[in-house]
Amino acid sequence: MTDPFTRLGTVRLGGGVLNRFERDHLRTAEGVAIRRDRLTHPGAVVIVAEEREAIWLLRQWRPAVGEWVWELPAGLLEPGERPDRAAIRECEEEIGRSPGSLQPLGSVVTSPGILDERCHVFRATELVEVPIRPDGPEEVLADRHLVPRADLGARVATGEIRNAITISALVLAGALGG
Repeated sequence: MTDPFTRLGTVRLGGGVLNRFERDHLRTAEGVAIRRDRLTHPGAVVIVAEEREAIWLLRQWRPAVGEWVWELPAGLLEPGERPDRAAIRECEEEIGRSPGSLQPLGSVVTSPGILDERCHVFRATELVEVPIRPDGPEEVLADRHLVPRADLGARVATGEIRNAITISALVLAGALGG
């Protein structure tokens, strides 16, 4: 399917360390000029790390929402980094495990109305314990738990797990039953 809009130009409105806020000037197929704002994102990975019929979850403080959030191991892509390498790095940093096997499960776009983030989803198995290397204060404070697969669906249903990327990855991994 072809792009129904022609991009006439993009203006940078602002930005931070990781993201830029941009305004796209577009033209519809009917010739109408429109503007759409978007936030750029370097891309990310999320890992369904499986061990003994359980999946690793972290409970991390997230300042953006001001609360503790249950999440799968995940993180940003470094410039030029392949998603599979990022998945291995994030497992080692966040849960102190190096995957012997890494299977790509697909990708999800997290909020395509405003954000260009693409998150690559992986299943990690044959985990080998390595020294944990937390990257940043949120990871230092995080609690790490092996959660039985059988408990995940109920935790999503009750809202205990409500991180959208985590839920999407668990669905792609078939970890929520159904």
